[in-house]
Amino acid sequence: MGLTFDYIGLLEPTSPFVYYQYLQEAVEKLDSQADADAIVAVRESTPHPFFVQDDHIFLDKISENISHLHFMGRQHFKKQITPSGGFYIARTQAFMKARTFYTAATMSFLLPFECELEIDQERDWLWAEFLCEKKIIQQHKIFSNESAI
Repeated sequence: MGLTFDYIGLLEPTSPFVYYQYLQEAVEKLDSQADADAIVAVRESTPHPFFVQDDHIFLDKISENISHLHFMGRQHFKKQITPSGGFYIARTQAFMKARTFYTAATMSFLLPFECELEIDQERDWLWAEFLCEKKIIQQHKIFSNESAI
């Protein structure tokens, strides 16, 4: 074919609510950062990893962490992020070399709440239907760049 592309991307069908606008913004952010290889959609990690441990009979790790809190509320914790599955975009050359979207030069793109939903279970589907019914997810923004009405 002889075609070359600047970027390669992955959109997962289990994350169908990423607005077109954010895909454009992500490409622009990646394009403006010459030393970046890729950009990946992320969301705020909840609960905070401070309150998470491996499955165990006793909450030993969580108890130890809480003992060091000294009455600090959760809202004072530094924001933690985790990949959301919303999208993965990489410079084609960087992707071909690394064979992954994740390198030390991968940037994050924080998605808003209504765009971060992953549908992996029936309850996720029901939650998505509720968010669509309440117009929290604005379906017209998924495939077009029009602003909210």
